[in-house]
Amino acid sequence: MNYFNSEKISLIQKLLKNYLNNIPLIKSNSSLIKSTLFKAFESEEFLSIYRSFAVEVATHFYGSPFDTCLQTSPTPRIFFPNSHGTSIHSDYWYGHGLSAITTWVPILNSISGATFYADHRKVLNNYIDEKNFDLNYLKKISDEISKKENEVLPPPDCAFLFDSTMLHGSTLNTTEKTRISFDFRISRIADITSTKDLDNYLIFDNKINGYKLPCHKLYGKKILKYICGGQNKNTFAQQILIDSFSKRYNLHITDQEAEIERYNYPILDGLINGYKLKNEYDAIVLASEYIAYDYFLNTKNCNSSLPIWSALENKQIL
Repeated sequence: MNYFNSEKISLIQKLLKNYLNNIPLIKSNSSLIKSTLFKAFESEEFLSIYRSFAVEVATHFYGSPFDTCLQTSPTPRIFFPNSHGTSIHSDYWYGHGLSAITTWVPILNSISGATFYADHRKVLNNYIDEKNFDLNYLKKISDEISKKENEVLPPPDCAFLFDSTMLHGSTLNTTEKTRISFDFRISRIADITSTKDLDNYLIFDNKINGYKLPCHKLYGKKILKYICGGQNKNTFAQQILIDSFSKRYNLHITDQEAEIERYNYPILDGLINGYKLKNEYDAIVLASEYIAYDYFLNTKNCNSSLPIWSALENKQIL
């Protein structure tokens, strides 16, 4: 097992345990536990430790953190008693590139029966039958890997590191304890085998010897939030997407406009063609280009008076 020791791990564990201190770790509290962990992940204290810990991991695995990128925020894992976690898989199956490494950090109750399994000797990697791959085949693999000798049980102050081809999973929590952990990925920036949007990862900056958000064209600018309702257009989800996008890139929402749904995008058309609202803004942000897909389909060669960005795709449309 490739266990990695760092004093940062005990700092992380102590911090997250404090956040979870008064929450019963039961299934009915699943949403509360997850939201509490996300709140902790956004704290300055956590981000400072997380990013410096990632530099240690990248240096250990790659020899240097240069030309690497880091998952912006880790993924929390909550594994309740008598529950299924994740099926056996490799991260490569889910789009992570061949250069990617995963760091698994135990927080609470990472004990036998509640941890996860990893084919750390890579016994089964050469036996993946892509032509006949189905759920029955996946169960066969799962049964082979879910054995005592493949349990991941890090010593104190240790995390488990593995590459994107290693088969692993949390098949069943057979204990009465809820296991809390998180994991994150580091990758080479130029990994052509990745299907992930690595432009959304943190990049290593040698000037600060740490990871930071990549410079965004809109960073710190004023924006107008554009919302468009209608069938299969969830306005609540649009609000969340644009608000998250704005928070990530320090954007200031100075105005908001909603589309008149029955008359073929008159608001969007007016904004694109220079109609100004009361407050100043530097760009217009939509939740996704697909919110007004038919409009953009018919205006491919249109020039906008202001940049039009989509939050979900993180790209400039016009």
